Amino acid sequence: MEITDVPVRIPGLDACPTCIAAKMVHLLHKEGHGCVTKYLKRVHVKIAGPMHVLLTGGVLYLYVTVGDYTHMVYAQLLCLRSEVPDAFKAFREAAENVSGKQLSEVMTDNAHDS
Repeated sequence: MEITDVPVRIPGLDACPTCIAAKMVHLLHKEGHGCVTKYLKRVHVKIAGPMHVLLTGGVLYLYVTVGDYTHMVYAQLLCLRSEVPDAFKAFREAAENVSGKQLSEVMTDNAHDS
């Protein structure tokens, strides 16, 4: 087996690049999004479901938002996938009201919308 396209240096790691690459599931992204230095600069959104087991109240979906700067998690149980926009609006309003800052980027499955 030949390992190709191995980064010469991986920031923050002292191990050799070949050892790191051998343990990685996939190679690092060539262009990262960089570190976030402000609250609400970037959040990650994920919707899980439909669940195979129906929860109390007919809940089938789990909506999760994670702040990239604080790593705080906001989760909400949903009965329908069509409730996602309302769940996002509720998160956004609460986070912006508490912090006084505006949400800049929303990441979903490594895609983003500014």
